[in-house]
Amino acid sequence: MSKVTLALVRLRTGIDKPQPRDTQAGPEGGAVLVFVAISIAMLLAFVAFAFDMGRIYVARAQLQTAADAIAIAAADGLPDPSAVGTIAAEYAMASDGGGGQILDPADVVLGNWDAASSTFQPGGDPENAVQIIARQSQANGNPLQTIFARVFGIDSVDIGAEAIAARGVVEADVMIVQDVTKSFVEEIDQAKDADKAMVDTFAAESGDTVHMGVVSFARGVWDDHSLAPLDTSAQDIKDAIDAMAVCTNVGSVGSPCYGTDLAIGINRAKDILVNDGRPGVDKVIVLVSDGLPCIAELPLSQRVPVGQGWATTAANTAGDAGINIFAITLYTPSGPTTNPCLTSDITFNESLARGVGFGVTTTDPAALAQILSSVIDELPTHLVR
Repeated sequence: MSKVTLALVRLRTGIDKPQPRDTQAGPEGGAVLVFVAISIAMLLAFVAFAFDMGRIYVARAQLQTAADAIAIAAADGLPDPSAVGTIAAEYAMASDGGGGQILDPADVVLGNWDAASSTFQPGGDPENAVQIIARQSQANGNPLQTIFARVFGIDSVDIGAEAIAARGVVEADVMIVQDVTKSFVEEIDQAKDADKAMVDTFAAESGDTVHMGVVSFARGVWDDHSLAPLDTSAQDIKDAIDAMAVCTNVGSVGSPCYGTDLAIGINRAKDILVNDGRPGVDKVIVLVSDGLPCIAELPLSQRVPVGQGWATTAANTAGDAGINIFAITLYTPSGPTTNPCLTSDITFNESLARGVGFGVTTTDPAALAQILSSVIDELPTHLVR
């Protein structure tokens, strides 16, 4: 077939004829456009939701941190409602940049925390706990403003956080570190009675959450009784206190009674707390002595300074390990003497306190039990919820 004939055939059959375009979208095309529009709207909604939810999550976490801090601080004002309210307001002001709007006075609630049932009773007796409810809300005039959610008519949201802190709810490992040097012989029975009174106080108030042990020392460690739960072992610990051997003479150079080494007692208690203690609880050393550290085998002029240096280093090491040290000294003034172990500044022992611990020096044996029993009141206030 010639090229001319082929061209005529194509022309007649319309093979090469241009086809008209469909200038109108069919029903399928319209549906796609609607679906795309809806999808874009939904995507924008999800972006807005995710962004604002992220902001809400961060703000909620910050509000919880503030509520926790306010509760812990305010609980230190117990049992005085006025003190609790004042402290709470001050911490609220500090927490939100000086406005204090996150805390309404009505959201500071005093009550009783029952550790056995883990329940808070507003207004319950005794009032040993504080409930704090921190808010960013319309009622407080400080709701959390949204950004993208405004497109959907949500300009702000209310958020809140609750915290409860209680006093006297103690979770601790406690080591009694008792001096048993010869100079303590006359008062040792009173010291032991004071130690046992402290055991009874802890057992009565927080027996199921406190473990306690004992170390006795002079120039060396005499006895130790490792940590045991007070709810089942309080009597065992008191028996261990009664059984502590006491130096009745100084012995020879190098003997466990030849001097007073507070560092040995502190270090032994620290090792027990670190190695045998429970994670996540307060660590406490209660040091009970009747005098200064005295390394008796050294020349006279070095006995106290060296002993003090060792004791300070031991206290620093324990403090660095997170251990709170209470340093209580029962001092009975002696007659005229040139012995520096008896004439140096007896208040040095108070400087060994670490953490929340205190240092106290008394000349009254009868006051010792009250001082030791007050240790529980100084332990950190804890969040219970």
